[in-house]
Amino acid sequence: LQLPVGNGGSTKNYRWTQSLEECTVLIGIPDGLRGKDLMVEIKSSSISVKTKQPLSGETQPKVFVDGPLVQGVVPDESTWTLEGGVIIMVLFKKIKTYWATVIEGDDKIDTSLVDSRRHISDYDESTQGQIRKIMFEQKQQTKPGMPSPQEIANAKPLGPDNLPAGAEFIDGDKLAKVSK
Repeated sequence: LQLPVGNGGSTKNYRWTQSLEECTVLIGIPDGLRGKDLMVEIKSSSISVKTKQPLSGETQPKVFVDGPLVQGVVPDESTWTLEGGVIIMVLFKKIKTYWATVIEGDDKIDTSLVDSRRHISDYDESTQGQIRKIMFEQKQQTKPGMPSPQEIANAKPLGPDNLPAGAEFIDGDKLAKVSK
């Protein structure tokens, strides 16, 4: 198993990185080839990159990558581009999970070492609220003497009847008189 670099790995034919939602595959091709010289197919369960015509000195079209994917992708949302002698293929995953490899039978990475942290803004508002609540509760538990979230929710609001000794309650009327 490989250590995941960019949550991906490398094989003799390509390098790849990934997030939960997508997988980016980088495939090097010989200089001088253009997009129109290539046949690139992204299907829901396989990918293929090969030349349309044989390269000079060869009798068959050159196959760079061809095989079944370990997990399904959404072909209509997946794309590819050719930049500086590298095909950049972005595959949108059907199931949000980390892959051990891209094509079945290729070298695998150790997915237990994948950096699976996500930023809180990646979640919807309801989930963000739940995460913030859990984080607050954990923070309160680590500080001795701090009230629990339940105690805070049940506490009476400060007013003239429940102030500590020596404290004066200033309501809006008193504040308006003082500021005149």
